Amino acid sequence: MPHEEEGKNGSASPSATQGSRRGSQKSSVRRQSVKRQASREFLPRAVQSSSISEPTPNDVTNGAGGGAPGTGRRLEGDFDEILEEVGGYGRFQWRILVLMQPPFMFLGFTLLSQLWLLLEPDHWCKVPELEALGFSPLDARNISIPTEERAGRQQFSRCQRYDVNFSQIADVAGWRPDADTPLTACSSGWHYDFSELYPTIVSDLDWVCDDAWKSPLSTALFFVGSIFGTLLFGAVSDRFGRLPALVAANLTACVAGVVSAFARSLGVFAVTRFTFGMANNLQTTLAMVFLSEFVGVRWRGMVVNLPLATSFCLGMTILPWIAWGAGHWQYVALATSIPMAFPLIYLVTGVPESCRWLQQTGQLDRAIAEMRRIAKENGRIVSEETWQQFTEAATFKYKQEQERPAPGLRQLARHPRLRTRMAVLMFSTAILLLLFDLTSRNTDFDVDIFTAQTLLAVSEAPADLLTWLLVDTLGRRWTITVSTALTSGAGLALAILLHLGTAPAAASTAVAVFCRFCTTVSVNVLMTLSMELIPTDVRSRAFSLTQVAGHAGSVLSPLILFLERVWRGLPQLVLAALALLGAVSVSLLPETRGLPLPDTLAEGEEFGKEQRWLQCYCGSEEDGEMHPGVSDERQGADNSALELEQDTVTQM
Repeated sequence: MPHEEEGKNGSASPSATQGSRRGSQKSSVRRQSVKRQASREFLPRAVQSSSISEPTPNDVTNGAGGGAPGTGRRLEGDFDEILEEVGGYGRFQWRILVLMQPPFMFLGFTLLSQLWLLLEPDHWCKVPELEALGFSPLDARNISIPTEERAGRQQFSRCQRYDVNFSQIADVAGWRPDADTPLTACSSGWHYDFSELYPTIVSDLDWVCDDAWKSPLSTALFFVGSIFGTLLFGAVSDRFGRLPALVAANLTACVAGVVSAFARSLGVFAVTRFTFGMANNLQTTLAMVFLSEFVGVRWRGMVVNLPLATSFCLGMTILPWIAWGAGHWQYVALATSIPMAFPLIYLVTGVPESCRWLQQTGQLDRAIAEMRRIAKENGRIVSEETWQQFTEAATFKYKQEQERPAPGLRQLARHPRLRTRMAVLMFSTAILLLLFDLTSRNTDFDVDIFTAQTLLAVSEAPADLLTWLLVDTLGRRWTITVSTALTSGAGLALAILLHLGTAPAAASTAVAVFCRFCTTVSVNVLMTLSMELIPTDVRSRAFSLTQVAGHAGSVLSPLILFLERVWRGLPQLVLAALALLGAVSVSLLPETRGLPLPDTLAEGEEFGKEQRWLQCYCGSEEDGEMHPGVSDERQGADNSALELEQDTVTQM
């Protein structure tokens, strides 16, 4: 999440009543804007915003701009007006959509590659005196290592051996321990079993037993890096442009990942993975923003959701098998880092800077020059008169926006209802993103880790697509409340199955996949709700706060998963408790489906005031009865809060 400037161009539609109080002229302008919106958008968790500027009453009153020839409509300096002329989705947009697919795949690598570097192969104490006598490591284990219950069955201890000097025993092969044989910790290192897992940094540097804390610490620092990275690259995006930030984020991950492959100490590995984490999600979010700023409203949902359900899902799905094929943690680190240099190709293949960002930052001449090239590539002919009228209107609008003061978070904190809602959103984001990481990074399965992680990854695509359907039928609040409650139930069931260890492997695996599926739905809906509930005037910074809270929550995931060493199933039990708490929290949020959304802090303070707890907005919006008093024209229109705000990049 960046350190952003506030969006100055409101994009969410006010209520009919509030609009009437502002005057018929402003209401008329907003109705014209709503009519231009063609389809309801849904932005899943990784998407943050980049907005479309709404025309202001002064634009109309002062006659900024003229009308596009032959269209009979006034040009108001809105970027979507010129985008409609050059083509909202044509050959150019197809080209950049294809070029932007790799960063979506890289998100799967960035998010989960650390898991494959830190897996812990089975291990046991070295007993040098037995090896000196000619015993193989496996034979020495059978003689010198006690058994303990782990994962529901008796297994050799990983951190203890019998405290016996075997060099003084005449018949070592016939020696057997009794109940009084003392135990001691490993003092000569460990042997590792690589029959199921490859060598990892854990086995190379002996981060086991008393040093096992080093692994979750490095993962926690990865998430801390995510917080700093979103601030840094968000600021780069706002100041220097979307394309430089996109390339820089991916190159940062590339370099840090490559260097981490040669780490031989906790310090070096932690620093490099912290730096690697700085690009976590941001490289993909910047690609989403870039794509969304180049397409018309009706295509925005497609260019955001399709890559998530395909490339992102594909990246997570193939990652286990990249690790399996690489066969060593250093090769895994290289294989998941080097490809992130791909965005350098954007600098030499004619990919332009976001023209929406160029217009918003006052670089109108450059934006017009790029849009002329896009019109040519799309085969569209735009008259010189249209270019001139748009330039005049956009220049006038930019000057007005620079003079308009934007409210900040201090003003938001003075509104009790908004203040409480922000606290609920931040708490809910922290809980749900923590749940997502707990379900994604879990390595405690009754089947092999490669198959289990593949199944978890595959659940991403149907969860993304189902969310899109549910939010427009069941509504936001009921969808997220039910899915989070189901996550809690699945987590509890999984905890019981893992602790007992007697259920078929297919049963526990199926429950784990279902738990991940429900969590994905919850996180997707929460990102949508957050963007819809926060008023346009403070959306950038307020949404950033929720994402900071989410990253802070994710820091706890490796520490909670570490509890598996205490009691098998305990991390899943904690997950169930957190999910139940999260379900209660999200149920307190108001419904937004089919409702005009708040632009100002005053509207945000009043929004949802009349709703009852868990009131259901289910069914069709076409009958006009779901929200009395809202015109047919506005009911069910795109939630403009979901339009990508051009003046900021925020990150989950």
